[in-house]
Amino acid sequence: MNRCASILLAASALSVARSAGAQNPIIDQGSADPSLKVFGGRVYVYGTHDFSPTDTTWIAKDWHVFSSSDLVTWIDSGVALDDDSLAWRGVTDEDWAPDAILFNGQYYFYFPLGDGTIGVAAGSSPAGPFTDILGHALVDRSPTPPYNIDPMAFEDTDGSRYLIWGNLGCTIAQLNDDMKSFRTPPQKVTISGAPSYEEGPFAWMHGGNYYLLYSRCGTTCSDSLDYAVGTSIRGPYTYRGTIVAHGKHGNEHGSVFELNGQWYVAYHDLYPTDKYRKTKLEFIHYTNNGDIPQVYPTDYGVGRYDGSQRIEAENFFDKSTSLGYEDCTDSGNGFDVTNVTDGSWLKFQQVDFGAGAGSFEARVSASSGVNGIEIRLGSVLGPLIGTCAVPAGDQTWETVVTGLGSTISGVNDVVLVFKGGAGNLFRLNWIRFTPAGDGGVSDSGSDGAAESARGQGRGGGCQCTAGASSSPISAPIAFLVTIAVVSRRRRGRRPPEAD
Repeated sequence: MNRCASILLAASALSVARSAGAQNPIIDQGSADPSLKVFGGRVYVYGTHDFSPTDTTWIAKDWHVFSSSDLVTWIDSGVALDDDSLAWRGVTDEDWAPDAILFNGQYYFYFPLGDGTIGVAAGSSPAGPFTDILGHALVDRSPTPPYNIDPMAFEDTDGSRYLIWGNLGCTIAQLNDDMKSFRTPPQKVTISGAPSYEEGPFAWMHGGNYYLLYSRCGTTCSDSLDYAVGTSIRGPYTYRGTIVAHGKHGNEHGSVFELNGQWYVAYHDLYPTDKYRKTKLEFIHYTNNGDIPQVYPTDYGVGRYDGSQRIEAENFFDKSTSLGYEDCTDSGNGFDVTNVTDGSWLKFQQVDFGAGAGSFEARVSASSGVNGIEIRLGSVLGPLIGTCAVPAGDQTWETVVTGLGSTISGVNDVVLVFKGGAGNLFRLNWIRFTPAGDGGVSDSGSDGAAESARGQGRGGGCQCTAGASSSPISAPIAFLVTIAVVSRRRRGRRPPEAD
């Protein structure tokens, strides 16, 4: 999560440039209502391509798809679909929030128009181009709410596929295998206990439950992305809270996705105006009971890390499959990484060491056995720059510190490889790199408020499941100079043109 992201790319696609000083927003052009999907390990942004920062109403002339493998460098693949290719369209330049899904080797692109109709196109690439496959609307304009916008395509665990959509009401229907007709008639999705529902439904699964994200109140308020949980994709759902809110007067719309075992929320900021919105990303995490604590917009974003600040362990970029996370008992609460076993690892890409770091700190909770953390650059087999001993303990939290073999500067990928005996070795709350001679931190736990403000995540530390694995490191632990320091870190109806 470095404070800068420079994006310079060319391929047979346009490149998207980011300026120094912030990772958010991730795309430097109109990219509202982001639905982020992962195909083949790459993240794709399907959204409303707001036309110009000088527009005084919503104008979107076509759809573009942006993609990235690292959440830092984003490629614009150009026009994926233009409404000029739709002879049946009832309006022009009102190309609102779309979504895409993969089925039988084809990518299906569901798109709404400003007249309240939804169409479907298809292509061989998740980035498009897409071609209309129906010749007319899949969902016709409704004379009464719900207004037919904001389609989201979802595949259930049994392989069945659904389209979910609607403004001023949420609707769901199962798709046929041709992906351009419905197997079941549209039905209403109910959300009990919700303050309100405006639009922008997005569904996903976690822990065996179905989650539904949506805009609370739209354009006439300071909107938020709320979520509800149910046991069936069709509902009913029960309101659980707010995930993120931009804090400005105007609509919100977003999505949730998982990459490398890490979870993120995508949303748009009203930047520079509510007619030219841009996509932002933040980390999200699940508590032990499945709740998602609210996160707050940052300029720092995700994908890069400030090595001079505490990095919450749960905010990794990649991990070995065994690692998980849990509610943390350290001061500051938050989360900690658990299920740490011999050979397991965490990756933090593009860590900015600034002018130079000479020592490494980690907040740990250990029990029996002497274990260690290998600090490597690039990969699990990359250069070893330090080894931090984690002494046996009584499961209380303490900060351990070690010097690095040499001063490390610039931006580097960092991989922590955990070494020790059998079973769970210890829990990890946060890490930090400090300048040579700094001496580490004082006896302190997590500072949740300070770290959240820096965009490094909730105080406390922890994370999720799944992820890539790698070859184990069999070399014995070569402990360097190690110091163990004891504990003490839209209610308003949106106008038809406002998607």
